[in-house]
Amino acid sequence: MRLNQSHSKRRQAISLTPLIDVVFILLLFFMLSSSFIPWRQINVSMPTASGQSQTDVMRLEILDNKGHFVAGNKDFFMSDRASLKVLVTENPDVVFLIKAKPEIETGILVGLLDQLTLAGAKYVSIAAALKGH
Repeated sequence: MRLNQSHSKRRQAISLTPLIDVVFILLLFFMLSSSFIPWRQINVSMPTASGQSQTDVMRLEILDNKGHFVAGNKDFFMSDRASLKVLVTENPDVVFLIKAKPEIETGILVGLLDQLTLAGAKYVSIAAALKGH
């Protein structure tokens, strides 16, 4: 009987050589099977900035639900199509920016947008207030 001998088993070391071989074979496979496309360069010329704004903006602020609005320190009514036509013909290339208070009904806002379009306005936009402002 061998009572004093320790029964420690030696752990077999796992060889990493086959794993490294497989990794290199996969690397070689993917390198050879992939196609490389040469990059092409496109010359882009950036526009130069001028000191003056390219577009003029006329702000229209709707004051109430009856179609009363202000444009360029003048009062207008949405129902007065003749004055809207004059406003648009005097300012043909202006962006009309419509700003409405939160209590203004959506129908009034859309109605003014339609009236400006019918009067011949090319560029009409609606200003949106940021949340919390």
